[in-house]
Amino acid sequence: MTGHLAPARRPCPAAMAKIAPPETEEPPIPRTHPPLDPELAAVLAVVHDHLSPTITAEDIEDLRANPMFAVPDEALTRNGTVHLQNLSAPGPPGAPDISLLVLKPVG
Repeated sequence: MTGHLAPARRPCPAAMAKIAPPETEEPPIPRTHPPLDPELAAVLAVVHDHLSPTITAEDIEDLRANPMFAVPDEALTRNGTVHLQNLSAPGPPGAPDISLLVLKPVG
């Protein structure tokens, strides 16, 4: 071997017609995600055991009430280095206000 690569072979036009999508069709979006921190693997395994891969708007209230997914305010403030503020914004007419959790670094 001399270290040279052989030129790529081009399929014949008839073969390309079978494998190439029509030009009006957009290319598929890859269904992969970036690598996750390995330290999260154990947590994600537990979450996947208890959480459906498809969440609907109707599921959100039950998820918020589930203590397994609760994070205490003390954990969010990271030993006093983060300021936590609970606010609300008016919801659409006839709907409840929207709860907002604001986290900002102290200082």
